[in-house]
Amino acid sequence: MRTTIKAKLIKMNLLVIAPMLLLILLITIFTIDRYQLNNVKNNLLKDSYILQIYLNQYFSTNRQKILPEKELYFLNHDLNRMVKLRTEIFYLQDQLYFDSNQEEIEDSQSNFLNDPGIRLALENKKNYYIKKEGQSRTFLISFPFYRDKELTGVMRLTYPLQEEDLLKKRLFIVLFCVGLIVLFLLGLFLSYFTGQIVVPLAKLKFAVQSFAEGHVTDNLEISSGDEVEELAASFKEMTKKLKTLIENLRVEKNKQKNFFNQMTHEFRTPLTTIIGYADLLKKLDSGQEREECTKYIISESKRLLRMVDDILTSSMQTTYTLNLDTKTTDLDALLRETLQIMKYKASKYGIGLNLFSKERVFLAIDRDKIKQVILNVIDNAINHSKTESVDIHLYQGKNKVIVAIRDYGQGIPHSRLEKIEKRIAGMDPELIGTQSAHGFGLPLSTKIMELHGGRLLIRTAEQVGTTVFLLFNLG
Repeated sequence: MRTTIKAKLIKMNLLVIAPMLLLILLITIFTIDRYQLNNVKNNLLKDSYILQIYLNQYFSTNRQKILPEKELYFLNHDLNRMVKLRTEIFYLQDQLYFDSNQEEIEDSQSNFLNDPGIRLALENKKNYYIKKEGQSRTFLISFPFYRDKELTGVMRLTYPLQEEDLLKKRLFIVLFCVGLIVLFLLGLFLSYFTGQIVVPLAKLKFAVQSFAEGHVTDNLEISSGDEVEELAASFKEMTKKLKTLIENLRVEKNKQKNFFNQMTHEFRTPLTTIIGYADLLKKLDSGQEREECTKYIISESKRLLRMVDDILTSSMQTTYTLNLDTKTTDLDALLRETLQIMKYKASKYGIGLNLFSKERVFLAIDRDKIKQVILNVIDNAINHSKTESVDIHLYQGKNKVIVAIRDYGQGIPHSRLEKIEKRIAGMDPELIGTQSAHGFGLPLSTKIMELHGGRLLIRTAEQVGTTVFLLFNLG
C-alpha cells in the first residue's frame, strides 16, 4: 500500500515523541511516588525512634519484671494515640499480642509472628518495607524494644498508603490526558509543517513528470525559501531555454539533424539523474540524504542548462562547432562526482561502480564536456554490457593521463563494432538510428577528446567485456 511522504514524516515524529512522552509520564509519577514514600519513611522512622526510646525507658524503669496484660493493653493504646498510627506489640515473657485496632486474636498473632519484618525484629534488626495487597499498599516498620539490654518484645507501626496511591492514580490520569492533548496538537503542527515540505515537492514532481512526458512548461512557481525553491528555479529556467531551443530546432532541423539527434541522446543522462533523484526524494526521511539528492538534481539541472546553451549557440551556425571552456580540473574528483551521479541508475540494474585512483590528477580541460564523455561511456556499459560491475582506473604516466572504463559483460560483436567505428570516423547520419544502441554517444565523445588533444580507444572481446580508454596528452 502506497504511503505518502507527509504521512511518513508525521508517523515518524509521533513514533519518536509518543514513547518519550510516555517515558516522561512514568518517570514523573515514579519520582513523585518515591518522594512521597521517602517522606513517609522519614516520618515513620522518627516515630519509631521516639517509641523505641519510650518503650526502653518504660520497661527499664518499671519495677515489675512481668507486666500484667491490662497494663500492656493500655500501653499499646497510649502509643497509638501518640503517633496516630496502628500499633502492634508482642510481649515475649507471656507471649502476648496487642493490636490497637482489635482485641487479641489468635490468627492475627500468628500472621504477626510470621511476618518477615517481625522475624527480623526478633533478631534485633530494625526494618521497614512496603506490603502490597491487590491495588493497596501499606508501609510497615518493625523494631525491637529492650529491658536493661535484654530483648523484651517487638513492635510494628502500620501506615496505609491510601492517600499516596490515590494521588498517584490521579496524577497518572492528569498527565495521560495532558499527553494526549500534546500529541493531538503536535499532530496538527506536524501536518501543517510537513505540508510546507511536501506541497513544493509534489509540484516539482508533477513538473518533472510532465517534462518526462514531453510537456515542457515554465509556469512552475514554488516559494518554499529552501533548496527546493532553488531547484524549481533551475528547472523553470531550464524549461524556458528548452522552449527556445525547440523553436530554433524547428527552423534548423534539416541543417543540423545529425547534431540534434546525438544531443537528444546526451540529455538522457542528466534527465534520468534529475528524475531518479527527484523520485527518490519522496522515499527519504533523513534530512541529510534529502539534501544530498537535491544537490545532485541541482547540479545536473545546471549542467543540462549549459548543454542547452551550447545547443542554442550552435543552432545559429551552419555547422556544429564545439567551444571548449578549459580550466584546471581535479580529474579524480570529477570521476567521483560522475560515479555518484550514475550510482542511482547502476543500482537499478544491479551493477556496482568502482573507482581505482592512487593520486589526484590535475588537467586543463573543459570540465562539463569531459564529464559528458565519462557519463556516455558508463551509461553505455550499464545499458548494454549486461555486466555486474564497472571499474574505472585513473593512471598518470610521464606523457599521458589515462582513464580506463572497463565492464565484464558480453562485449561488442565484431559487426556492431565496425558500425560504431564508421560512425566515429565519418559521423554518418545514415548509421545513426533512432533507437537506443551501444555507442550512440561515442561520435560526440570522440570529437570532444580530439579537441582536447587526446583520443578515445575501444578494446573489446565477446563474453569477456569492453574497455574504453580516454587518453590525455601531457605537455
